[in-house]
Amino acid sequence: MADVIHPAYYNSKSGRDAIEVAMDFGMNVFQFNALKYLVRAGRKDPSKTLEDISKAEEYLERWKDYVKKEGRG
Repeated sequence: MADVIHPAYYNSKSGRDAIEVAMDFGMNVFQFNALKYLVRAGRKDPSKTLEDISKAEEYLERWKDYVKKEGRG
């Protein structure tokens, strides 16, 4: 796979990014997107921290709806 250059706000202090963590945990798309917005919240643009948190909440709500629809809740 080709190396992808990520902005600094993508990586944690340990150098790992949200994609690596999500893959380690076998996260689904809802979990991954919520994680991504939470760990990057305010790092790119501090004035958009609340917007990033709201986006994470949206993905958690979508996951809840999906679980309910599948009858697994």
